Amino acid sequence: MIGWWKRRTRTQKLLLLLGAVAVVVAAIAAPSPNEEPDSSSVAPDSILPFVGSLSTSSTAITPTLTASSTTRLPSTTIATVIATTAVAVGEGRVTKVIDGDTVVVFSDGAEEEVRLIGIDAPETGEAFSADATEGLTKLVGGTNVRLELDVETHDQYDRRLAYIWVGQTMVNAELLWRGLATVYTVPPNVKYVERFQAAQDEAQAAQLGMWGEPTDSPLRIVAVEYDAPGDDSLNLNEEYITFEVVVSGALLGYSVEDQTGHRYRFPDRVFKRGDVFKLHSGEGTDTRTDLHWGAFGAAIWNNDGDTVKLLDPQDQIVESYDY
Repeated sequence: MIGWWKRRTRTQKLLLLLGAVAVVVAAIAAPSPNEEPDSSSVAPDSILPFVGSLSTSSTAITPTLTASSTTRLPSTTIATVIATTAVAVGEGRVTKVIDGDTVVVFSDGAEEEVRLIGIDAPETGEAFSADATEGLTKLVGGTNVRLELDVETHDQYDRRLAYIWVGQTMVNAELLWRGLATVYTVPPNVKYVERFQAAQDEAQAAQLGMWGEPTDSPLRIVAVEYDAPGDDSLNLNEEYITFEVVVSGALLGYSVEDQTGHRYRFPDRVFKRGDVFKLHSGEGTDTRTDLHWGAFGAAIWNNDGDTVKLLDPQDQIVESYDY
């Protein structure tokens, strides 16, 4: 071995020494097999990349709102909502917008109806339904999207239930921010319910969309008796809303609606300021103190939580009551 070393030239000896030093340095720097990697150098796996080409609305600009921010964005901006636990379970292209909360997505060679979780847009033919459909079309029409599921994956109509993402923008929340939909919570799909409520509150405060500046509400919602004694469906008239009249006049054109879109329209009769009356869910004869929705076989108000909305003749929400 010594003779072999002596036969090496000076340059060869230098190169061999440098190589040995490099091996030792690398061995010292390498982490132990049981050592946890530095989390600061590992990209988080909670933010999933969008796969495929992305076509956004012509009104979209660089997002500036993160999940922890509550700053109100301009109405022409797509609000960015970054999921901390988002799970991409499907990707595809939106081929059709059915209404303000339902689309058709083409994925894996087939089309499927997708209902947006946690929101409810006005039904076709109602005021603001066209606005909601147009708004959703601008956000996702012909666009590649990513779908995120919650606990329940399909509704009773076999539509897929999903949070729809365009890049890092959750479309469900964006519709709420623009005042084009209202919060519609159906447990157990409640992953983003607090974020959705905050988005709706901002739209209401900014008087956007259906939350636009209303006329003075003629009624105040005093209380909601949503849990009738016994079986609600067999005791509908013990489920009721108590109203107080704050502006004298007729209520023709005004209506009451729940989260799912069940609607009651007030009769053409005059109420006096200070009057208090109840709107019962069941059937019966109307009086000055008791009105009747006319429902049968099923309760109107959800015992697990709901929203009572009072709408004016232009279908703008002038009063709401959450429980």
